[in-house]
Amino acid sequence: MPWKRMLAYITGSVNEDLLRRIEYLLEENRVLRNQLDRRLLLTDHERRTLAEKAVALGKLMADTVIREYLAHYHAERNHQGLENVIPFPDGRLVERDGAVVKAERLGGLLNFYYRHAA
Repeated sequence: MPWKRMLAYITGSVNEDLLRRIEYLLEENRVLRNQLDRRLLLTDHERRTLAEKAVALGKLMADTVIREYLAHYHAERNHQGLENVIPFPDGRLVERDGAVVKAERLGGLLNFYYRHAA
């Protein structure tokens, strides 16, 4: 895949994610703003609308978590089989000299250490 098309794909995915988040927040804001003068009560339609938008956002985040975990699992984590060799090694693993650097995925839930090029 040429780099321009890949960049367009990534930016499009990010934009879609941001648009879904913004759409949810705008709808939630509208609902809450309409009820500021009294106790906050949601109608069935409002609850359903917010739930539909939250589910769509949740599925997108689940896809992101799964994609990040699989990338870590196949390319970064230490393996206990086949002579402790990573099946699809990350390009950063070839360096033998340099300072040890920590890379994080999923906000630090998954960590990976490698040597930074000297």
